[in-house]
Amino acid sequence: MTVIDEKKSYKCLVTGASRGIGKAIASRHHRAGLEVLGTATGDEARYDEPYALLSFDFSSIDEIQRAAVAVGSMKFDVLVNNAGINIAGEFATYDFADLQKMINVNLYSTFLLSQAALPHMESQGYGRILNLCSIWGVV
Repeated sequence: MTVIDEKKSYKCLVTGASRGIGKAIASRHHRAGLEVLGTATGDEARYDEPYALLSFDFSSIDEIQRAAVAVGSMKFDVLVNNAGINIAGEFATYDFADLQKMINVNLYSTFLLSQAALPHMESQGYGRILNLCSIWGVV
């Protein structure tokens, strides 16, 4: 079992941190003393929070890859994959582009950011990755 070093300042990234559950998680971790960065899409990154919000559009695979490079270089100790979207529609007429956006945000961002965070976590012998999904994940 890995023991947490009480003297270390842990770095945490929370995706989808501008509102809802992500905002609550980021705020709670910040109050607990972690160095928190969050991600948000576009204008959401301008909210006044006690932690910095980085702007990434996870519906774009290029943006996910850009975020993954940043995650790898910033060396986070905790990663909370919270970003998610749902674009409802009729199956028979559902737009493939909307499906691709959901897969990018809900699956590929989680996969690629986790891969990027893992080397630092493994090298230091400590790290936590938390993956969240909404009820839409089981519909």
